[in-house]
Amino acid sequence: MKISTEELENLYSQYRKKLLTVASAILNDTQKAEDAVQDTFIILTKQDYSKIEGHSASWLMLVCKRKAFKQYRKDTKLLVTDPQELEKTSTAKVNAYDYIEATAEYEQACDELREALNELSPRIKKLLDLRYFHEMSYKKIAEKMNISVTNAGFLLNQAKLKLKKILRSASI
Repeated sequence: MKISTEELENLYSQYRKKLLTVASAILNDTQKAEDAVQDTFIILTKQDYSKIEGHSASWLMLVCKRKAFKQYRKDTKLLVTDPQELEKTSTAKVNAYDYIEATAEYEQACDELREALNELSPRIKKLLDLRYFHEMSYKKIAEKMNISVTNAGFLLNQAKLKLKKILRSASI
């Protein structure tokens, strides 16, 4: 099943800036980064969306990173003879390495977060999942969990406090 125009526009408006930031960090070139983002959405239109739906954000990010790194590798293969161009190339490499290092730190933080989430009760995990991974409003969470909107907000705040406490105690 191909993605609908409405869903494509929704994903584009929701994730374009994030994808552009990642591609720009890799490529150090706004125009090439924009091209990588555009190529990502073109690839999306050719995919069976039913297989991507539900994890479209991570799929988009992965495809965009791959596009950007492919372009980066292509650009760095070019023979550079002008000293100013050589300086630009080495700056781009440093930025890419910084990005890779930041990505590794991010993945480590995600692992720590997963471990902390495992210490929470199933109900608290579900609340956090609905809010932050499914990006539901308090109202939708309340409907889904059969609680009041006020209670959903209160429980989410309590869940965040509990999670912070677990993460702080783990880092000591």
